[in-house]
Amino acid sequence: MLDFLPSNITPKYALEIGDEVILDRNSWVVRDVREDRFIFVQKFGSQLAQEFTSANLALHIAKGTMQHIPCRPVHMSSRTTDLAIAEFLASRTAEEHKSAERREALVLAMQQLHREKKLKYTDESIAAAKNEIRALATDFYGRVIDGDTLTPEWHSPRTLRRWLKAYDIGGLTALYDDRRARGFRAPRFTAEVNALLQPIIIGYMSPTQPTKATVWENVKSAFRLENARREAAGEPLLDMPSRETVRQRIDALDPFEVMVHRNGIQAARRAFAPVGQGLDIYRPLQRVEIDELRIDLMTYLKTSGLLNHMTIEEIKALGLHGKKAVRVLVTVAVDVATRCIVGMKMSLEGSSDSALQCVEMIHEDKGIYADAIGAFSPWHMHGKPGVIVTDCAKYNISGRTKQAIAALAGNLEHCPAGEPAMKGTIERIFQILATKLLPRFSGRTFSDVVQKAGNDPQETAALTIEELCAVLVRWVVDIYHRTPHRGLGGETPLDAWNRMVAQYGVTPSADKSARRIAFGKEETRDPQRNGLTVMQIPYHDERLAAYFMHKKKRALRLRWHPNDLGTISVELDGDWVDVKAVPAWAQGLKAAIWEKTLRELSARRRRGEEVSGLIVARAIAEITALHADAMRREGILVETWTEERLRRVEETAIGFADFGDTEAKPANEGDMLAGGYGISLSTAGAHTKADLDVVEHSAEPPLDISETMSAETTPDSFSVPEPSNAHPLRRRSRRSAAEKSGDADDGFTFED
Repeated sequence: MLDFLPSNITPKYALEIGDEVILDRNSWVVRDVREDRFIFVQKFGSQLAQEFTSANLALHIAKGTMQHIPCRPVHMSSRTTDLAIAEFLASRTAEEHKSAERREALVLAMQQLHREKKLKYTDESIAAAKNEIRALATDFYGRVIDGDTLTPEWHSPRTLRRWLKAYDIGGLTALYDDRRARGFRAPRFTAEVNALLQPIIIGYMSPTQPTKATVWENVKSAFRLENARREAAGEPLLDMPSRETVRQRIDALDPFEVMVHRNGIQAARRAFAPVGQGLDIYRPLQRVEIDELRIDLMTYLKTSGLLNHMTIEEIKALGLHGKKAVRVLVTVAVDVATRCIVGMKMSLEGSSDSALQCVEMIHEDKGIYADAIGAFSPWHMHGKPGVIVTDCAKYNISGRTKQAIAALAGNLEHCPAGEPAMKGTIERIFQILATKLLPRFSGRTFSDVVQKAGNDPQETAALTIEELCAVLVRWVVDIYHRTPHRGLGGETPLDAWNRMVAQYGVTPSADKSARRIAFGKEETRDPQRNGLTVMQIPYHDERLAAYFMHKKKRALRLRWHPNDLGTISVELDGDWVDVKAVPAWAQGLKAAIWEKTLRELSARRRRGEEVSGLIVARAIAEITALHADAMRREGILVETWTEERLRRVEETAIGFADFGDTEAKPANEGDMLAGGYGISLSTAGAHTKADLDVVEHSAEPPLDISETMSAETTPDSFSVPEPSNAHPLRRRSRRSAAEKSGDADDGFTFED
């Protein structure tokens, strides 16, 4: 819109009686003109009169809501409004403008000679002054091309008088003609020809996508057969349309309908859908798009360990049985405002785990993954997203995915199926990945068999999945985030993130408890005297003990997170509470580390080695140190915990360890009121001094198990170890008393 700065001087407007004035789409007619005001009457309706001053009109003119239509003779052209005249002149071609200018030059020359008393407006006088008119018109026209001055073409005196009269009434616009409408444009074919031709032309709109040449051949065949029939029947033959006629008829078809029938409704929508301003995204994590890409690259499975947690049936169902290399699926989350990649997970197939773990990654600082592969740039982009946009894959529209995102006050939107343009930002990133990174490696599967040619991706595969993880993280952090982006006006995604965060900030990520409930694994467990167990790790506190004592309904819903087995969330009477693990070494323990630890401890037990609490803690520390960097490098791999995997881990743990005594009798109410629940809630007597230093963070002294467990509540077979050599692991044994006598130092308490 044009902007004007009004002055403080209001002019007097030259309006005449009979002029039409449109103010805010209301039509008025000038009835009277006075010194500084006008009397208007409504053109339609009640014909009420109203007074307008020049200041009133100036205000409407400044706002652009006034239109003046002068009162002109009835024989004047219908192009009477300023807008109509402007539209008319703008729609004329260059040749039409030149023709009107030549006519105007002749008219101006005649007017000049008439004012000089050298010409009368008669045919004889105009014919006699032909040379003078042409010479003067040449001066007015002034067209010089290649050094030659163009002289307007001469016309008959009658034509010049007609132009002169039209110019006096309507000005330059009256000198334009309608030569553009010349010619007979109606079809020249008979009805019989059109009836035979048109269905063949419409056949171009077919899903088989015939070419124009094919349609032309069909037209020739149809007319030859029809003329052969007519000749045999003695009827007049039909004129065969030309090839150009067929082409023009095809081009005259509705383009949208052609695209719908030939390519489908989705392709037609993408091709013809109007494009406006788009979404107004101005702050980081306001809108996050998530999608997955099957990478055109074969990678080795032999060292990844991805198949270790799958059954033979699951491996066969994925088509991986007997394969040494596969194509992996990468799930990516991108922030639309800054174009930064804020989440990335790799898996063999898409699932709710891949979708949710990618969403959870948005809430995490991913610097540990960048540091693990030696990246030079940070990967610190994280926060709570406002709107998450995904496609309509079944795991993206599942109830689990919707509930997890809604649990963290996020909004989940789904693009219509077959409309990748609705999340064009991430589609563009996939194109960059496919064209700038993947061509650098062998083992590419290519997008089609033509590009693949004679390459065998299975034979040329070189990267393992762990190496591909490192490559993707390094490319994202050090290359993509550092490359100027055209969609950001030449700014890099990293700089855009830092700038927008400094300007708008980001919504803080959800806390651990909320994320555990939203993204954790749900189980149902029956509480026992030693609390709840997950992977044979006991979890207990006072609230859980009170529930065990006073509630008949024992089955409890709980959620645990594979990234931290130190705490679980338990639903007690509709409220979710955090319950910490009894052993201190479980704080911050990852499920994958615990799984490897159990395998190591099981192997030691099979070799006849003793397993004590100290050995468990040392095994966890050693395995964590050994696998920490590898797990960080593989941090973008999707970690799937199926029921079968969890069952195998718990069976392994049961095979050599027993945490707590599930057979002990419950404590009575009197013992509870005396200061204990009948069992050791914090198992203070079952920890070493080092463990107690880790577990006890409060100012209260650790609870002495010997004081909280009375003689009535402690089974005869349960002996309280000394704090100096106690630890959280206890196991039963069928060895004789003589064999048990040498076990005092290993910290275990054995039962007959």
